[in-house]
Amino acid sequence: MKDVYRIEEITKIIKENEKVLLFVADHACTTAQALDQKIEEFVADHQEVIGIRTNLKAAPTLPSVYMVLTAPTVVLFKEGREVFREGRFLQFEELEAAIK
Repeated sequence: MKDVYRIEEITKIIKENEKVLLFVADHACTTAQALDQKIEEFVADHQEVIGIRTNLKAAPTLPSVYMVLTAPTVVLFKEGREVFREGRFLQFEELEAAIK
């Protein structure tokens, strides 16, 4: 997972890669902290997916560009288009299905 805090860089990564998993966290959120390691492992097991992590407070324009209003949120992009979004409690089975 790559830590990215500039919205321009997030957008560039999404446009330049076939499958991108965006993980939006908040350092003050214990749910996001617990999910962080699981997301790391998931991305490591799916080499075809580029994983990027950002912080809701460190990327203040994120809510307006990607409509992410809460953390944790996971958004999967395929060929630049959003195909999966889940907030708070992530169903890994559904994410797995969306990747295929």
